[in-house]
Amino acid sequence: MSKGRPLRRRPRLVLALTVIAALAAGEARAQDDALASADVTEMADMLDRIVTGSGDYAQAEELALQVEAVVNASFGTESREAVEIGRILTMTATLQGRVDEGVARGRAIVETGLRVLPGDDPLIYRAVAAYAVALRAKGRAEEALALVSEALTEADTRLPPDALAGDELRLVQAGLAAETGEVQVAVDAYARLDERLGTRDDPTSLALRAMALVGWADFLAGQGEAEAAVDILAEAVAALDRQFAAIKHPRMVPMRLAAVARQAGLLVQIGRGIEVGPLVRPLMDEVAQVYGPDAPVWGDLAFPLAVALAGDAPEAPGADEAVGLLRQTVDSWSAVYGADTLDLLRARMSLAVLLASRGDLAGAMAEIDAMEGHALPEMRSQLTYVLYEAVVSGRITEDEAVESVLRLMQDTQDAGAAAAQRLLADRLAAGTDAGAAALRARTDARGRLQADQANLAAVASVPLDSRDPELVAALRAAVRADQEAVAAAEERLARDFPALARTTGALPLDLAEIRARLKPDEALVVLAPPTGPQDAGLVVAVSREALDWHTFQAGGPEVEDAVARLRAGIDLRLGLRGAAALEDADAGPPPDFDMAAAHWLYEQTFGQVEAVIGGKAHLWVEMRGAMAALPPHLLLTEPAPEADPARAPWAIRRFAFSVLPAISGLPDPKAGARLAPGAGFVAFADPELGSLGAEGAGGLAPLPETAGEVREVAVALGAATGLNIGAAASEAAVKAAPLDEAGVLYFATHGLMSGEVVGAVTLGEPALALTPGGGEDGLLTASEIAELALNARFVVLSACNTAAGGVPGGEALSGLAQSFLYAGARGLLVSHWPVESRSAAYLMTETFGLMGREPGLGAAEAERRAMLAMVEDPTGRWSHPAYWAPFVLVGAPD
Repeated sequence: MSKGRPLRRRPRLVLALTVIAALAAGEARAQDDALASADVTEMADMLDRIVTGSGDYAQAEELALQVEAVVNASFGTESREAVEIGRILTMTATLQGRVDEGVARGRAIVETGLRVLPGDDPLIYRAVAAYAVALRAKGRAEEALALVSEALTEADTRLPPDALAGDELRLVQAGLAAETGEVQVAVDAYARLDERLGTRDDPTSLALRAMALVGWADFLAGQGEAEAAVDILAEAVAALDRQFAAIKHPRMVPMRLAAVARQAGLLVQIGRGIEVGPLVRPLMDEVAQVYGPDAPVWGDLAFPLAVALAGDAPEAPGADEAVGLLRQTVDSWSAVYGADTLDLLRARMSLAVLLASRGDLAGAMAEIDAMEGHALPEMRSQLTYVLYEAVVSGRITEDEAVESVLRLMQDTQDAGAAAAQRLLADRLAAGTDAGAAALRARTDARGRLQADQANLAAVASVPLDSRDPELVAALRAAVRADQEAVAAAEERLARDFPALARTTGALPLDLAEIRARLKPDEALVVLAPPTGPQDAGLVVAVSREALDWHTFQAGGPEVEDAVARLRAGIDLRLGLRGAAALEDADAGPPPDFDMAAAHWLYEQTFGQVEAVIGGKAHLWVEMRGAMAALPPHLLLTEPAPEADPARAPWAIRRFAFSVLPAISGLPDPKAGARLAPGAGFVAFADPELGSLGAEGAGGLAPLPETAGEVREVAVALGAATGLNIGAAASEAAVKAAPLDEAGVLYFATHGLMSGEVVGAVTLGEPALALTPGGGEDGLLTASEIAELALNARFVVLSACNTAAGGVPGGEALSGLAQSFLYAGARGLLVSHWPVESRSAAYLMTETFGLMGREPGLGAAEAERRAMLAMVEDPTGRWSHPAYWAPFVLVGAPD
């Protein structure tokens, strides 16, 4: 199965898309051709009702395509009418999983609308909303939020006070802001919606208000205010009841059922599970009558009821009923949803835990196996419990348990690295070689599967008296065929292009392969700290002859606090990269380093797997979450008897460390011989940032000290050429240079995270900041890096936050490391914080010098010795970890 991609949410009526269709009143009509334009608007209203009412996206799209042909013939493609129907087609494409098509259509209708519509036409803002939701589905939520916020500025000044298109757009903004962590923007948007819609009782306003209340409740729940969210959801249900009071089954409106299911889930969460039964049982009976007992929406209600009934003990009075409800939920959902769908995974895991607690280990492991290696970080504690019980009972071996844990950990990759993998896969698939064709075949097969599953879920949500049995049978057959096609495409990618598969997250390593890749004096350690109150995290260690696995003994906040204290202890008070010259005289004395926290973190992590790593010389480490913000070598293996860093028992004294961007990056000793690496030195430093360095929000600080840094390294390496400084440190120069001739490729500049705003650009993927110009924007992105032709033994990223996010929990390696490795780099030296120039130059030159003086010496061991030389320098000038510890070695340059 494919790994490293996001788990899918169920293809139900997505809130943000139903927002777009809410304005069925058709508040903007062209006046110069009232009859014909009114006909088009009436048809668009009908299509909106199909999308939001029956959820039959395929039918809505089929009709919309017919209307589009007539509209284009009658009015032309550059017309208001074309925009109106194009908006519907943007929605239906996105809802059916054809997100790229949705984005393309959305962009086209917005561009057309800007050309042909006046600024006070509400349709242009509805078109922007449709486009924004397509961008969101594509994983470009930050870009979508910027687009919507800009459009709202115009809408608030141009639309009449009673126009609802601005409210529709603001509701999309609120959802995007909540998703991207822009809390105040979300708060302001929801408050404004409440102010505008709270006193209106027309159908459109009621619909928008209900959706706003549901969105607000979800936002509050995400902020830890579940009690308030329950009350707001009850208010949303009441608004929906007023809106749909006159229809045949007012309680069966999909949005109402979704709101009740969400309310039930929150009641369980806050310990009010006793209220769930009276809330959902009457609806479950009616759902079974209207939609059928196998309808996915029945499972939406049954799942929280089952969790409430199961309680915390296997002998709970409702446990037997809970097992039955969960089995029926899993059966109904697995018929229409993919194995990697979030709610189905949660239901399977809940069933597995309940079965394990009741002694049915065979049934529990069957559910784990059915998850096909997919899971969520929040499920780690549950999975650990099931596996532990299975090991104790003799149902599975310790090796089999760790195999399952490793599958989970390779599937639940950090969000930033996973996003980088998706962007990298998209970029590589655009190529023309056989590997790109294999990637496109996998992507196309997945797209067909998701579209057919979406259609099947939509049809299964249609009332029984309106459902077409032949269509249901045809869609089920199509889903089975699609699943076979996806499996075949992934098998071919793994078989014929394994490096490409691993780089794009499609090919995990099993336990046997991991062991085969480790040398006798090596071990692999994976550190995944807790991600929430219900998650205990995981520490897994594997060597050729041993393995061990544990949960963290402390909670996530405690780990994050320790990491933050250690980060504060290496701050040389230099500010942001380039905010001050990085010279010894300017830096001042280093701050106190929290020795106790460094040892405590070691005990929480490596100390728990001492049975595996004891006696090993070299550790391969994959670090996630808060741990990704620290180099492993600055932890303390024992309590420090004194505060003198020159005498402290740093982990670097015992182990050489190499960091992996992903478990699948463990080098394969059976791989064919590689070309000899390049021999030259090429460096890019102190770029002229131009628009990227503009004053104000998002402007990057200049980096004058980096020029001296690379010059010192060049002198130490005996390199007379290859320096690209200032204007020469451009993105265009990087792409034009013969980088395959470089043995050491050095970037001393800003490292940027996905989601950061730089100038006027919100980054969709990690990047390095360089001089813009020559047709380039100055942002060398992860996917562009992957297309470079490299043969460097080392790529040095001496930049702020190129190793990990600048705060605990930041994304590991930012996707940059994987891209450089795919482009051909053997290994990377990447910094965790702004470096001091002279110590950085010494570390680089001593590491490279040791390897030159001792042929056969590994890079990790050379870096270890160079660091120890700095720690033990008689002058003590660099013994503080702020000087010797910032760089981690990534990959395998040997």
